[in-house]
Amino acid sequence: MGGQYHELKDFQNTTVDVTTVNASPQVNQFAAQAQSFKKRWTPSRHHIYKIISTCFGVLWIAPISLLLVFNFTQYAPGASVWCPRGKCAIWDLTGGIDIGNAQRLKKIDHDALGALQFVAKALEVWFVFVATSLVYHVAMLYATGSSGLPLGHLMTYVEYSDLRCLFDPVLWKAPFPHKKMPGRQYGATVKFFLFSLFAAFMCILANLMGPAVAVLLIPQLQWQDTSMIPVSTFQSVAVADPPSLSALPGCSSVDLEARNYSCTTSNTAEALDSWIGSANSFNTRNYNLYLYNYTYVGLSPEGTVTFAVNGSSDVLVFWAPSRQVLQDVSTDHKNFINTTLGLPADDSFAAYDNALGVSLQRQGPIIGMDMNWYWSNIDVYNVDATRQVRCYETWSIAFATKNYTKCSRAGEGWNPANKATQFSLGNSTSAFMYYSDKSLFYTAHWNSASSYNPASVPSSCFDDPASSSCDWEAYFSTVWETPMSNFSANTITFEFDALNARYPQWRYVMEVVMYTEIASYVLDASVSSNPLFNVQFDDLPDFPIGTPQEASIDWMLAALSVSPNGTIPASRNVAKDLNAAMKTLADPNSSHAAVDIATETYMITTMLWSAQAMSMVPYNYTAPTVPDSRSDVTHPVLQRNARIYVWAYGLGTRTSYLGVFVSCLGIICVLVRTVIVAVTSHRQRSTVELVVSTMEHRPTGEEFEGLGDNEEKQAKVRFHLDEDSEGKIRFQPLSRAFENMTTPLNPQPQSQGGQSAFLHRDSPGVQGGYFGHRGSQGAWSARSAQEGFSPRSDAGSTSFSPHESQQAFTPMAGVMQTGYSPVAPQASYSHGSTGANQPWQQA
Repeated sequence: MGGQYHELKDFQNTTVDVTTVNASPQVNQFAAQAQSFKKRWTPSRHHIYKIISTCFGVLWIAPISLLLVFNFTQYAPGASVWCPRGKCAIWDLTGGIDIGNAQRLKKIDHDALGALQFVAKALEVWFVFVATSLVYHVAMLYATGSSGLPLGHLMTYVEYSDLRCLFDPVLWKAPFPHKKMPGRQYGATVKFFLFSLFAAFMCILANLMGPAVAVLLIPQLQWQDTSMIPVSTFQSVAVADPPSLSALPGCSSVDLEARNYSCTTSNTAEALDSWIGSANSFNTRNYNLYLYNYTYVGLSPEGTVTFAVNGSSDVLVFWAPSRQVLQDVSTDHKNFINTTLGLPADDSFAAYDNALGVSLQRQGPIIGMDMNWYWSNIDVYNVDATRQVRCYETWSIAFATKNYTKCSRAGEGWNPANKATQFSLGNSTSAFMYYSDKSLFYTAHWNSASSYNPASVPSSCFDDPASSSCDWEAYFSTVWETPMSNFSANTITFEFDALNARYPQWRYVMEVVMYTEIASYVLDASVSSNPLFNVQFDDLPDFPIGTPQEASIDWMLAALSVSPNGTIPASRNVAKDLNAAMKTLADPNSSHAAVDIATETYMITTMLWSAQAMSMVPYNYTAPTVPDSRSDVTHPVLQRNARIYVWAYGLGTRTSYLGVFVSCLGIICVLVRTVIVAVTSHRQRSTVELVVSTMEHRPTGEEFEGLGDNEEKQAKVRFHLDEDSEGKIRFQPLSRAFENMTTPLNPQPQSQGGQSAFLHRDSPGVQGGYFGHRGSQGAWSARSAQEGFSPRSDAGSTSFSPHESQQAFTPMAGVMQTGYSPVAPQASYSHGSTGANQPWQQA
């Protein structure tokens, strides 16, 4: 082996100076492999920075993911933004908000919300760091590729976060080649335009990230529903059954069997009279409110809570809550109060204590009463001793534009449930009450050409109702449409004989049909905002749906505390107010205002005693079933929970959904950046390094030829970026002369028979990076990381002389293609198969 070479002492630290060694190809190849191994496995600041930078970027996902979890799960810190032990004392001994604690928590919340603003800004800056790195690495992927990178995109990673970048024409015009660019550039143009879109996307994302993170990071005061707790499975409402002992605690089984409902006087009569008295007292002074609102101020107590009848101004439907459910709500209220006081209570109420406001909620049945008041002449037709047909002329319902004649069948001969009774209110007014399972309708002039008589009842049947030719069962089986359908079945009817001097044969009539629905009973548990602990009702339909509920008239008797054929004492409010109203209505000298007030009093009194009766009706239930049965509309699972007013996270607004969307895009960007950094070897360069490399670049004269000082055209010039042996960035302009240039990242075989040859910068025996090209006129241009060459041309020959070097090259004579040979003997270059001492030449 000729020549001398340094001894390889350590494979990891091998250094071979190929400029001072005259060695064999095997030694040079071994030295190149050692340098390559060292380059791959020797730790450097670049590798350490790459690992730290990647980990730092990936860690941004952790707090963002935590925020997404908080918002999707609706995590609630509690009564304050900062509740380190999960409990912030807020309730006082009366069940109200403790003012001192509230002010203390308000100050804590103010400081905590301010601190979260700084955290949101820190997360935004953190993301901008990652996004900048992503834009840089994407640009480097372009720059080291075959199409290079437009000069206008070189510093995009520095400028992209400024919104003004979106309106910079350089960003959008740089992808399009100028006229002097060689060849077809459609593919590269599309790629560069996609980079412009990517930069615009990252600009928008980086500027939205701050507000998006703030929306997700900062909790809001909001009402939040706690998880549902199954209580029971609803079966039915016992309104068709006679009153039971559980519903009338003051009565005995003997009383109920004898229908002696005066036993309810001690428990029911006083409550009903108080309810009616307060409502009618308010109505006397403000009756116009009732004419339009049908909202009654009278409250009735049950346990620790109170309730009022919910009404509708569109249709006369009133909702009577179940006192059985109200008792359960009262129990819930006691459990909540005991929890705030630290007394023994149901464990499920502990979560409600850490809140600024609590509304206890419980599902249960509620009875809707569709009511109708009118006055009419009454005709009674006896089919037999146990069957009657009672007809009411000028029958109408609220807001109807047409009158009908309604005929209802009464008597147990039609149906055992069709019971009837009567009672008196003092000595002034008598009432006849009965239940009818079916009714029919026809117009007042049923025998005219425009008559309405779907049941086809012949007139002879009204003359002789007992005639065998009258098929009353068929007549009453007619299916009716609205508005008649609501009162065509299962109706309780009251007829009041008010001794009207003007119309002695006419009576005041009140009808009611019942529907059962499932509602949410809601109690605001704060004495500050709900001092009477009044229960409200949610999830009520606008109008009851389905067939009216079968009902027993005995519930009405129990509510009035009167037995069949009995008398309500005249001193009771229910009798006193109704008698006064009837007297005013019967007096022909009553003023219009007095008649209006009397009409309202009559309606309120009868409505409230009906509501009292329906509120006493119990419902049947079983133990809660499996969750799948909750979809059973006939037997739903009844549940309870609470609506608490707390600081909480959630996705209840459009801005929160936008925050989730932006954050997810940020996570995707971080993951993409991590993959790119992991699979590429690009070292992120500082702006100073790029500027220095730009200043060191020696243009060939072709890159900016004819572009003048036009910035937008100059931005279109495309460069290929590469590193030299010292790791410095070097620029290669992509022009016609460089269209097919071989690059270290994309090496091509050296030409053996063309007009040009290229030397790979990593070829063994070459110091520094050297790139050479022979132009069309035979002139050579070349540059090196350490040397510069200028062509010297004479007739038919070309030679190169190095600047600041001791080497010179001249073309070899007698060779068909241009070749190189060293003039000075100080250094010899070997390459591949040229031999140990073969001068560097081109074949």
